[in-house]
Amino acid sequence: MNRIDRLFAITVLLQVRRRVRAADLAALFEVSERTIYRDMGALSESGIPIRSIPGEGYELIEGFYLPTIQFTPEEAKAIFLGAEMLKSQAGGSLLGNVESALAKIADSLPEQISAEAARLVEILHFFIQPGQLNFEDPRLLAFQQAIQEKRVVWIHYHGLNQDDATQREIEPESLLYNNGAWYINAYCRLRREPRSFRLSRVDDFRIQAETFLPRRMYTTPAHTVEIHVRFGPEVIRWVRERQHYSFIEEEPDQQGEGAIMTYRVRAFHELRSWLLSWGSGAELISPPEAREEIRAEVRRLLELLD
Repeated sequence: MNRIDRLFAITVLLQVRRRVRAADLAALFEVSERTIYRDMGALSESGIPIRSIPGEGYELIEGFYLPTIQFTPEEAKAIFLGAEMLKSQAGGSLLGNVESALAKIADSLPEQISAEAARLVEILHFFIQPGQLNFEDPRLLAFQQAIQEKRVVWIHYHGLNQDDATQREIEPESLLYNNGAWYINAYCRLRREPRSFRLSRVDDFRIQAETFLPRRMYTTPAHTVEIHVRFGPEVIRWVRERQHYSFIEEEPDQQGEGAIMTYRVRAFHELRSWLLSWGSGAELISPPEAREEIRAEVRRLLELLD
């Protein structure tokens, strides 16, 4: 912790606690007591009214306070629950930073609000695969730098269900975390359109010296395919719980008690594996070429069983 942060932290601590000893401050900030004496002198010179009581410690003169951020009970609960969700997925030094931030927030809250937030955290738990949200991944840090500096990146990339990798230059625009994986939103110079690249499928990359001007990025790809699927009543509830990211809308099925759902993807293979997981509970209505692709996949599965 640098000196400016330490001075601010000492001031906040003096406001929260009535009196603090130099030895306790030295232990907390892992510095010498002499450093704390100098810090107290600096704070006094800056106009903060600190009183030294021999043998007892330091305290703020009554009537002085720093403006604090006031949270409502619901805002405090939202902060604590958000931190708990982040802790359940994150790894590395972020965990320690989250814990220390929560401790500071808890110290600044009125006792009743802090207690309410703590009780809520005690009864709500998040069981998510740990370590997925790794903000210290070297590749993630490199792409963050490239985005901030507007630098072109060369990548060696394996597309979904593709054996052959492609080499291309991209203009990275943002990073997206979705369903346990990081994605790079970028303009692809090879395809000449915006694309999303899964970071785990980037086999190699090089940040180029060349910079680029921001482009107008579209959220919907230029070429998409609409898929219409009829789900039977025996699976419809579970489909809604495990909905595919490309879902657009749902309509009642006039032929039964299920529903017809529409999906929009860049290519059918993005939906194929998920669709097959529902077995006979899912009937692919259109387009015809997608139906033929499903038939071919089923034939290959039957050959494996012979």
